[in-house]
Amino acid sequence: MTWDLDTDKKSIASGLKEELDSWRKYAEALRQEDREIFREMTNEVIASYAEAIERAERGYDTEALLISILLAQQKMLSWAIHQIKQLKEPS
Repeated sequence: MTWDLDTDKKSIASGLKEELDSWRKYAEALRQEDREIFREMTNEVIASYAEAIERAERGYDTEALLISILLAQQKMLSWAIHQIKQLKEPS
């Protein structure tokens, strides 16, 4: 599996790239449908949170990457909940 994180356009620090590479076998073992979602998720998180992950300064990027994924998921959930509440409000 190739990470198409637009690495030519955006420089990813070697530690973060190594972290992503460590997940390669996991990603390759996923069903095609899940592999595409996994790739999209990691691409979106790296595009949005690469700087924060690099600044975590924990010596490894796993926790910062996972927290960034959780944050992105929470943002989507919050947006969806807000949209649902707006639909339920009487006009």
